Amino acid sequence: MRAHADDTHADDTSGDLISAVVQAVRRVIDDPVAEVGTDSLLREDLGFDSVLIMQLKYRVEQAVPELGELSLPDMVDSMTSVGSLVAYLRDRLVKAAV
Repeated sequence: MRAHADDTHADDTSGDLISAVVQAVRRVIDDPVAEVGTDSLLREDLGFDSVLIMQLKYRVEQAVPELGELSLPDMVDSMTSVGSLVAYLRDRLVKAAV
């Protein structure tokens, strides 16, 4: 039973992180109802350029303070899609918790 509770907490945390990133993306593109999902490509689908990437980094840092300050050079490779960014951030959260 305990393992199941931990799995549920992990799912909740993952859902919270996805939600935080999606909201940050919507704020950066200034469209609160934009259809943004984990498969949305930041550059191709959502029109992100280097300025918007910097704004997204800032928004994510504000939305998920437990991540601390993010390194843009470390983040850049993970910023192809919303899902790849979430995976990168999830990995950072796990490492920060250790």
